[in-house]
Amino acid sequence: MHGVLVVNSSVGKWFIKKRGIAIEISTMGVSFGTIALTPLAGYIVKYNDWHYGFIFLGITFVLIGVSLSQLFMGRINPESYGLLPDGDRRTAKAPEADHVVKHPSHLLE
Repeated sequence: MHGVLVVNSSVGKWFIKKRGIAIEISTMGVSFGTIALTPLAGYIVKYNDWHYGFIFLGITFVLIGVSLSQLFMGRINPESYGLLPDGDRRTAKAPEADHVVKHPSHLLE
């Protein structure tokens, strides 16, 4: 459940126009991981003690999950990479918030 929430939140920041399709594809990836790892968990528990199996799976998930999440989603929004959602190009630079507050005459343009 938590994987789907994290994925939906992160993917939703990168896609606006086709957000539904992007979230659908990413959710399928989470579901595929669940399907693929269930037999692995069963195998480990069957041939080893269940304590060992779950400790091994937990350590593996933390190491792989944290590494992959930092690799792919170290910064979670496209603006932190100098990009815009959906790969759009910057057309005009928006005024900074502190500039607008200090110079309200900009709002009258």
